[in-house]
Amino acid sequence: MRPRILLSCLPLALSSRRHAHPSCFRAWREFVPVEATSLIRGGPTTDALMIDASWSPAEAVRLSPRETLSLLAEGATAFHALLRHSKLAANNSRIYQPKASCKQYYMGYATTAIQESFVSVRSRYKSLMHHRDEYCRVFALEDTRILCVLQSPGVALGPWHKPSSALVLLRWMARTPTRTGSRARDFLVLEYMDTIVDAKGERSYARVWHSVTHAAFPPQYGYERQVLLHSGDVVRESPAGRPVSCRRLMFLDVHSIKSALPKFVFAHLVQRQVRNQYACHLDRLLWDHMSPDDAFTDNVSDAILALGGEDDDVHMLECTIKYVATECDLCAKGFHLFRPKYSCLECDKTVCRRCSRGFMQGTLRNRTIADMEARRVCFRCCIEKRAGASRTA
Repeated sequence: MRPRILLSCLPLALSSRRHAHPSCFRAWREFVPVEATSLIRGGPTTDALMIDASWSPAEAVRLSPRETLSLLAEGATAFHALLRHSKLAANNSRIYQPKASCKQYYMGYATTAIQESFVSVRSRYKSLMHHRDEYCRVFALEDTRILCVLQSPGVALGPWHKPSSALVLLRWMARTPTRTGSRARDFLVLEYMDTIVDAKGERSYARVWHSVTHAAFPPQYGYERQVLLHSGDVVRESPAGRPVSCRRLMFLDVHSIKSALPKFVFAHLVQRQVRNQYACHLDRLLWDHMSPDDAFTDNVSDAILALGGEDDDVHMLECTIKYVATECDLCAKGFHLFRPKYSCLECDKTVCRRCSRGFMQGTLRNRTIADMEARRVCFRCCIEKRAGASRTA
């Protein structure tokens, strides 16, 4: 049986031609089949229209080189923000946002360690891109569509584009409401996936969702458009014999959520919901996954091949981008001339001078001033060493 896709009737933003961009109607005409056009012209209704259609997301939108470069730059910024905040979330209950537009948000955080190799976990995440039904099941979505493939790993889109190892998609997804009587939520996000190598030689794979706006994709009828800020999953490679560290961070814009609950109550519910969903997500991803032969194959592979890319892992393994820390892992303040950068002797965190102390090797006695400038221990490891010394005494 062919999969049945849910197509909303007419978006509210397209109900008046005076307030809509001309590109909206071009994308909408390509989105809606000819057979359903006569039914939708009558106006929006409360019933969703169930139709069978082989919709090609790669042909639903045409982006100019300037728009593509702008979205790629925004995705790269969100990707590095997720990596930076995933390191800070382990030591801070609230992550400071210096930008005024991002100060109000709801943060949900979850972390775990799994007994699997880094390559196997990453391959599971990559395989989800090719199966829409499996993607919806793992991420608990009602429906999703890949609108277009912005960048394929290792492929130059033209003389104006520099190739990289990242896979960047423009995705629409809908999530089932968690409260009775509320409308379903939809998101228009940049999905940015890449593998980096940090200064210590350890690999990290991250998949980030970052909301964007485009005139061709207004909020769909029956859905409530919400905003995600550099949210997603981070998988960090561990030394041999140790479990792989997996983390999820979700930043939801406060202004995009309509709720009668107080903000501190809703923030607590978001944190608890992210932790519960992440446990179910890992179960579906790693142990309760479907066979590729039983899942419906999405056409993202055809879109990647159409751009000239190779649908394999060679570009990910050959990535040589070095991630250099620019902020302290404990206080999240940037390094500069009067705040130099140090590496902890115990946990290899990148810390500043105010968040670390200098010690002699194997003792708790302070080193000389000259030696303190070279080797230091962060306050977190300092407290653990003092607690261990007191227990042994």
